[in-house]
This record gives sequence, structure tokens and C-alpha cells, in this order.
Amino acid sequence: MAQERNLPSGWLNSSATAFIPAGAKWISINLGDGLKAYIASPDTLLAMKLSSARDRDMLDISFLLEKLGIQNVDAATE
Repeated sequence: MAQERNLPSGWLNSSATAFIPAGAKWISINLGDGLKAYIASPDTLLAMKLSSARDRDMLDISFLLEKLGIQNVDAATE
């Protein structure tokens, strides 16, 4: 598909697939020119970032916790 749309070969990063939780929720977005993508919902993205446990994700995790109104560890792990 990337070739058909003249997209660069590395436009899609699949390395995060190992962290997709069961029951993941997706949001459909229209990229224009007939191209649609599905992105992880904020709660799915939080679960993925918590699972990966990378230092570089800490700011994203803080942002997602605030956006989702999560104020304690127990709520974050549900």
C-alpha cells in the first residue's frame, strides 16, 4: 500500500505491536486522498506505554493519566 500511495518505506512503525493489549480500542481518522488510519485510543495508548516501561514515555504517560483523569496506580492498571 505504501508504494501505491507514494509513501516512504518507513512510514509505518510496527514495533509497538508487541504492546497492544487485548481489547484495544481504535479511533478512525481520515488522512485525505482516500486514506484512512486507525490510531490507539488514549486508554489503549496508556496501556501500551505502561507495558513498554520506557523512560522516554514518562512524559506521555503523565499527559495520558491527566487526560484520562486517572489519579492513582490502581486506576491506571485497570
